[in-house]
Amino acid sequence: MNLWQWITCILAFGLLPNITHLYLTRRQKQNRLHSSWKNDLPNQVTWWMNGVSFVYGATLLSINSSSHHNEWFLLAGILWIMGMIVWSDLWMGIIPNVCVIVMCGLGVVNQIQSESYQEYLHTEWLIGLAILFLFIVLVLLTRSMGWGDIKLLTALFIWLGTWNWIIHLWIACVSACGVVLLRALTTKQIARKQKMPFGPHIVLGAIIAWIAGERLWTSYLEWFLSF
Repeated sequence: MNLWQWITCILAFGLLPNITHLYLTRRQKQNRLHSSWKNDLPNQVTWWMNGVSFVYGATLLSINSSSHHNEWFLLAGILWIMGMIVWSDLWMGIIPNVCVIVMCGLGVVNQIQSESYQEYLHTEWLIGLAILFLFIVLVLLTRSMGWGDIKLLTALFIWLGTWNWIIHLWIACVSACGVVLLRALTTKQIARKQKMPFGPHIVLGAIIAWIAGERLWTSYLEWFLSF
């Protein structure tokens, strides 16, 4: 097991669960007067996260640290961080900065290790950065998304690249619209400016784009060029 795998394991499975819990607890105390906030975070959730983290980390440590498993080891750490983001956004309506910072750091180091950082100078990446910048400006002008969602989308750009990032954003928006439509049809308790956690939809879009982003783009181009 190399040093990079040790760092990923310690950050994702050892430190982040407790740091995330402390961060959310502090934020909850600061916003206790707001009626939209949930009840106190149960300590059972922290024990559950630590238990799953221990089992998850021990399983990964038992895997032979050959080059064949390096990508899966890193991917497992990122999925665990995304799981904490989904949990915190659903429970508290907050995407912890510490999780986003760790994702950005791991993404940058991964790009440097794989020597794919040189692709950031290519036209494709420049187009992607321009699209990301315009998207952030549009979101800030319309106030349609929180800062946590914006920071998470920016971190995922490092991992997904330009085209997969666009696919993942589209999937996230479609998923969120589907939830809103379902809620409107079933409970009819939906308002135009009602807030909803967007983090789980972002994570869902990222996972689908990571697995099948290229195939989705190919299918779309074949359909588009058929006209």
